[in-house]
Amino acid sequence: MMKHFATIIFFLFLNSAFGQNELNGIWIGENLEYLSVKDDEVLIEFQSFPDKFKYRIKKNQLILISNYEYSTGTRDSIYFVPDSTLYHFDYKLINKDSLQLNLNKVSGRISSNPKKQYNYNRKSSLKKTEINFQSIFFSGTTCLGTCPKMKIEIDSLGNAKFEGEYYTKPFIGNYIGKLTSKQLELLVEILNRSELDRFPEKLRYLIDMPNFKFIFRYDNKEKRSRGSLTPNFNREIVNYLLTIYKEIEWTEVDYEIEFNE
Repeated sequence: MMKHFATIIFFLFLNSAFGQNELNGIWIGENLEYLSVKDDEVLIEFQSFPDKFKYRIKKNQLILISNYEYSTGTRDSIYFVPDSTLYHFDYKLINKDSLQLNLNKVSGRISSNPKKQYNYNRKSSLKKTEINFQSIFFSGTTCLGTCPKMKIEIDSLGNAKFEGEYYTKPFIGNYIGKLTSKQLELLVEILNRSELDRFPEKLRYLIDMPNFKFIFRYDNKEKRSRGSLTPNFNREIVNYLLTIYKEIEWTEVDYEIEFNE
């Protein structure tokens, strides 16, 4: 117990002594990569989902310490050992709101695949946008679990169309409805802080995860995107689109709905 406590104190001392305070906070990369630095933990997005690390700061180097375990041994004798991988990033603060990480070296098992360089801005420094929202289309497929297979389209007046196939009970079939003013206002607020101009057009695919399709129409332009893994920064819009159909007052129709996709 005392040894564990001493280790925590040691990490906190190192981090406060070598620049933790200036790195603390949430940072967003130029491709919407997510980085959070706080206490004794770093969350960093290498491949469209945040990896968790212990860390220390030494001079101008951010050293990420894997806290995972991996299995080893033989078929008859499998056991787990700590992953001792270290990721060394040289960091440079361009100013208080702009950060650059450069991969210096990786020692141990390469369990993640970082890029050579990341450029970040503090999330709090991102400028608020006011898009001219026109419409949004979203579809999702099933997965190895109970991911809903569905399509939904919403326009600037809140008019909505919905098609539910699997795992969308009680809404299985074709429906039309309208969002309340609060539901529509929340959608636009989320889109305003989603950095749509930087939303990736090609998302990573994973075979056991749903395949999403997005069509954002705003400011008289169109942004399309497909894949499985959206940036962590954009999970808010995904969660909204996957759940809002449960809150809308729908009218079921007996014809196949045409979506503007």
